[in-house]
Amino acid sequence: MADIIAMLEGKICAGAVAIGNYARPGNGMAVREAYLEIVEKSQGKKFVAMAVMLQGTVLEGIATKFISGSALKDNEVGKVVVEESRTILPEALKAGSYLYALEPVIVGKGLERI
Repeated sequence: MADIIAMLEGKICAGAVAIGNYARPGNGMAVREAYLEIVEKSQGKKFVAMAVMLQGTVLEGIATKFISGSALKDNEVGKVVVEESRTILPEALKAGSYLYALEPVIVGKGLERI
């Protein structure tokens, strides 16, 4: 985390989006708390959009908002996605300008390879 804070030194931070549970396996620092601290120590907008629930307190002076993918279906973003999936996506698939899947890569056999 210190390397991110150092990289942002002298730059303006537009805020952050916290997604996931942990910054690194085993370090015990939850992503949301890490991003709150990074934003707190950075110049710029003090805002973190969180795709994970905050357990604990928010640092003073930092705004947060919980975001949920299921909420998108009922707002303006959902309307755009539905419209594009009905008009733009079929045309792009036909033209080959949008690829819907990558070529499969076999990395091994058995559940232990997952």
